[in-house]
Amino acid sequence: DATGLVTINSDANGTGAAGNITFINAINDNSAGDSGLTLKANTGDVSLADVGVTTRIGALTITGNDITFGGNVEATGITATAKQNGGDNDSIVVNTNLILDANGSTINFASDDININTTGNTLTSTGAAGGTNINFQGETLASTIGLGVGAAGTLNLTQDELQRVDNT
Repeated sequence: DATGLVTINSDANGTGAAGNITFINAINDNSAGDSGLTLKANTGDVSLADVGVTTRIGALTITGNDITFGGNVEATGITATAKQNGGDNDSIVVNTNLILDANGSTINFASDDININTTGNTLTSTGAAGGTNINFQGETLASTIGLGVGAAGTLNLTQDELQRVDNT
């Protein structure tokens, strides 16, 4: 029942060790949008169920190696930054039949592997009169982006994945 920013850090002792963060149940705010949530798994993995669906949360910020959205998200902004851990490649995955809604703010995805399952998913930002963005970027500034099936690039986004992006 917090107000403000709630941070979960899997490396709370500052040693650089990574740990996974997994939520199997829904996360909601106590009052719509007054509490942001930051999840720092360092090079560990993050898996989420529904976030803010009953009561929208403030900004959602995630850092980890493999980030999986397994439930709908209603937040005032969504930022997911995947970092390679040396053991496997980083990724951001949006599972089937989900809506990620930034509620008038921005969705930022940074990874060299972004997989938006093309069955029923929508990345959107509702509730504002324009000015909202959905941004895709590679893991580093040197990453290249290829658009379309078979396109060259460090990060490849298919036409089917891009059709999941909606700004209403």
